[in-house]
Amino acid sequence: METHKKVKDILIPKDRLLVVPATFTIKEALKTLRDKHPDKGDIQGVGFLIYGENKDLIGSLCLKEFIKGLAPQFLHPVGSAQVVLENEAALAELWDTVLDDQSKRFSEEKISRYYTPLKAFVEPEDAITKAAYLMLFHDLTFLSVLEDKKRLIGVVTIFDVFKELSSIMLTEE
Repeated sequence: METHKKVKDILIPKDRLLVVPATFTIKEALKTLRDKHPDKGDIQGVGFLIYGENKDLIGSLCLKEFIKGLAPQFLHPVGSAQVVLENEAALAELWDTVLDDQSKRFSEEKISRYYTPLKAFVEPEDAITKAAYLMLFHDLTFLSVLEDKKRLIGVVTIFDVFKELSSIMLTEE
């Protein structure tokens, strides 16, 4: 299987992403989301890209990390198979109470407390297979695409990489 497509062929451009400073609070980031995407809150399944003091990309706050911040006391490694609780209504009520109590505090937290530092990136001319390798190696769902190893121009998601690689396999039949 050989692909000549490059990362630049499948990237999501920067103007469709949410890029915010690490000094923002969660609430400020959510307002940015609402203002930039008032119709659906469409954030391309990525989350927020975070930049530091010198405007360099320093990391991301994925949707999963964001939700973890809402109720971290419920998030712990699973030691055995999970069983559905018999009283799911009570669980939903508990979550409502926790979210009501903690969401105000969480909204004032700085993004810098929750973001994941930049582990890897690709450049626009890199092969899609390099993006796939880096995502798997670093357990990432997306990679930032940096031009000249500095300037953010977009991201590539694992979904888009999968779609492209599976398309190549299917055309070889």
